[in-house]
Amino acid sequence: MSRFIYAALCSVLVAPAQADLNQWLTAVGQGTPSAFQSHVVVVPSVVNLGPINSSVGATYEFIVNGTLDGASSALMGTRGNGVSVDCALKFEQHSNTGSYGVTQAGVADWSISSTTVNLDVHLCFVADFGAGTTTLYEDGLLVGSVPWAAHLAGDVGLGHWYSATGASVDPLVGTFSGVAVYDSMLLATEIADHSNAFHSPIGIGGSLCPGASANSTGSAGALTVVGSANVADNLLSLEVSQLPADQFAICLVSNGQSFIPNFGGSAGNLCVTANFGIFANQVRNTGASGAFSVPVDLTALPFGSSPVSVSPGDTWYFQAWHRDSSPVGTSNLSQAYYVQFQ
Repeated sequence: MSRFIYAALCSVLVAPAQADLNQWLTAVGQGTPSAFQSHVVVVPSVVNLGPINSSVGATYEFIVNGTLDGASSALMGTRGNGVSVDCALKFEQHSNTGSYGVTQAGVADWSISSTTVNLDVHLCFVADFGAGTTTLYEDGLLVGSVPWAAHLAGDVGLGHWYSATGASVDPLVGTFSGVAVYDSMLLATEIADHSNAFHSPIGIGGSLCPGASANSTGSAGALTVVGSANVADNLLSLEVSQLPADQFAICLVSNGQSFIPNFGGSAGNLCVTANFGIFANQVRNTGASGAFSVPVDLTALPFGSSPVSVSPGDTWYFQAWHRDSSPVGTSNLSQAYYVQFQ
């Protein structure tokens, strides 16, 4: 690939860090092991939670920003999958009621407390199989319980109520930032820790190039970094989204920032310095979602003539370069992100 260096560099604006999800992921990774976890969430979708076969209980954790549009809406639910009972955890139990809830199919609908809408909210449903209850925590606080233990396992609907026959009902109108499921009951103290981590203002870096060029989707590609800025944790990944579907892409890493318009003949702007390294062993296809993830090994960044180990105090910069068409074949670059390591 060409690496042209332009003499005139423009100043690069830095946007506030998106710290909430990073801190939550760190807390989840350091606590009770999860059976299922995702922070690249497409809704509605079908995911497999695994058996979730603890005789004690289970915990279903969500970070969601939803609305009351449409009919009743499910955070997670299933019918007839042969693994779990037919039930759903509801963002809104019934249309226009504005209440969280739990539904046992064909038996009962329980409402719990008022739904928080149009804001990021941390929710934990804790099912106690022995006591026969499901307790809801909102932003770390216990807000209510119902007299039945929801048990979701195997293939389930995320952001809707999925039936093994292929039907889908009660779609949620909103977005998920994270989901974690545990084959055990989280203690109230750990739930509070996860909530506090999510709402923490402490960040690990921030965005670069907020004025990145739009690609053929009409939006600029977005790259965020999630995980921990603690070098010893070695828990970091690059999350790239808002790209055209079914195109190849690579991620870049550099020890500095720049602003080089139409870099390498592309339709985009390079926001890391032109002596960047390439995650050459992790070429990705954006797939139908126009998104992908790349794990980062902090002991071996692909930079320079040999892999580089990150040290506390370092600042590194990341960006994605992808194929595109507008309308003819070209390439483009996402927004960039920097991380200040500890």
